[in-house]
Amino acid sequence: MPPEVTHTDPPEADAVPHADADPGPETDEAAMAIPTPLNGQITDAVTQADVITLGSAPAQAMASLYQANAHALSLALANATAGQQSAATLSQAVLAACLKSLGVPTGATT
Repeated sequence: MPPEVTHTDPPEADAVPHADADPGPETDEAAMAIPTPLNGQITDAVTQADVITLGSAPAQAMASLYQANAHALSLALANATAGQQSAATLSQAVLAACLKSLGVPTGATT
């Protein structure tokens, strides 16, 4: 014989308040989750500041990442430019040395 199943009502803690239920006092302190001895406006301001800080953290992290990437790219391009300038100077020096070894006048007076 299977065990007998009985229906039980949900506990009152999980019950949804009815529309005709008394909402309680109409004060700012009533809206706070945990009663504190501080003014409700102070705790609300601190909570909002914390929420703003936590909410903007991903955007700040991405902005920092983009800025670091832009800086790294600019350094890479500056290094490439310096390398090109060094290569051009070296190629001119090699050309002058080759022309000198061939006895071709280069226009420089020594």
